Amino acid sequence: MVLKKRRRAKLDILMQEEIVSKKEKEIERNLSESEEDDNESADSSESCSDKEMTDEDEDLHVDNMKSFSDEVVENNTEQDLQEIESREDKNESDEDFEPEIITFVDPMQAAKDRREKLKAAREARSQEKQQGKRRVVEMEQITKKEMRHQIEDVKFKVQQYGLQSYTPEERRKRERARLIKLGAKAPKAEWKNYKALMEEKKQAAIDAAEKKAGEDPSMAFMTAPSLTQPKKVRNTFWSDRTKNSNRQSIGSWKGGQLTVSKTKIKKFS
Repeated sequence: MVLKKRRRAKLDILMQEEIVSKKEKEIERNLSESEEDDNESADSSESCSDKEMTDEDEDLHVDNMKSFSDEVVENNTEQDLQEIESREDKNESDEDFEPEIITFVDPMQAAKDRREKLKAAREARSQEKQQGKRRVVEMEQITKKEMRHQIEDVKFKVQQYGLQSYTPEERRKRERARLIKLGAKAPKAEWKNYKALMEEKKQAAIDAAEKKAGEDPSMAFMTAPSLTQPKKVRNTFWSDRTKNSNRQSIGSWKGGQLTVSKTKIKKFS
């Protein structure tokens, strides 16, 4: 800022010198014009001595004008320099007396911030040690609801793609089963007589066994009923399977109670 002001002051001084030089030139021009007018109006009868005197007077006048212009220039330059110095002093004084801003720093908050920074730096170093030079990829935060929705969407697309290989009837069945699973009301089953239903189930089991035997004849004996094993007794609470076995026990269990015959009691008595 100070250099700019000094340059500006020098430019002002140079401009003033140019103005003074222009004024001097104008004065000389006016003097020359006045001399020409005087020469034209002067009579031819004037003596040489008078002419010499007028020339000396003119020289003196020119010298006086030059000295006056020099004095004016010096005075102007001195005034400009004084003004520049006064401005610089004012600027320096203004800069010296700028208001000082004081900020209050809470020592507790500063200590807390310092501890948090140290903790963050320590955690970052520990993570770098654990991960090594592996690249850390930031994953988008997805809620469980969004994840479940995306999984269901992918599952539905896979099912739709898989249904392309089924027939139209199978597609309808699969779609019906999917809707029932999602909460749709299932259609009511057709009413059938119990005896007719049991006969249908038996016939379906026989057909399945025949089909399996037809595919592999060597496995036919596996589907036939056993001749040695006793038939399974159903709808009974409990039966003593050790009734006819050779054991050193007294009596038999029936219905959760031990029963002993009178003959055995007499033997022991």
